[in-house]
Amino acid sequence: MPAFGAVHHRDGLVGLARAWRLFSRLWLLVAAPLSALLLVLATPLVDLLFGDAYEPAAKLLAIVAAFGLAGAFLAGPPSIGALWALDRQNVLARIRLLSTPFAFALAAVLISRYEAVGAVVAIGIATTATSAAELIVARRAIRFAYPVAFALWAAAASVVVALPAVLMHPHGGVQLALSASLGIGAGIAAAAVIRPFGPDDVDALRSVSPRLAASALRRFARA
Repeated sequence: MPAFGAVHHRDGLVGLARAWRLFSRLWLLVAAPLSALLLVLATPLVDLLFGDAYEPAAKLLAIVAAFGLAGAFLAGPPSIGALWALDRQNVLARIRLLSTPFAFALAAVLISRYEAVGAVVAIGIATTATSAAELIVARRAIRFAYPVAFALWAAAASVVVALPAVLMHPHGGVQLALSASLGIGAGIAAAAVIRPFGPDDVDALRSVSPRLAASALRRFARA
């Protein structure tokens, strides 16, 4: 949020739109693949940490990860940061005030039928709807273009990261760590080869963090 405020103060709406574009891409790059990885590793992870007795909890964790994956493409945190920079906290509060009763009503219906699964699904739907509303409001306020091409790339990267775990069906800590490491390594390698970031992204990051722009992001950016 401080980064969005500083950019807006210095560069106005144009700079804020550039910052949203950058941070939404960074959010997608991290949140989508990790959520996909957690989704496919939910069962072996719960078995490893808590044992077979807690196997039903793996289903809940997988549902949480699925909603996290969907929410990653709605760029919730960057949209919230942009709206805070515009002093639109009242809009965020109204969205929350509307989404909270919706979440309670949905939970009341689903919990009675599906118990814990219903509670998780109700919270996931309400959270996703809230993020979608925040994205729509932020887009109208800043007039940015949603990064469709990058989102498609992030979806493909998520598949790449999750694929080793899907193929290996890991059991135990060693296989779990190996499948996760292979997936994350494959995702990083794909980003280094494809270089999904552009020069504008590097310039936007340089205005926020020159050191980070000169090191990490440049390895994944086109010249």
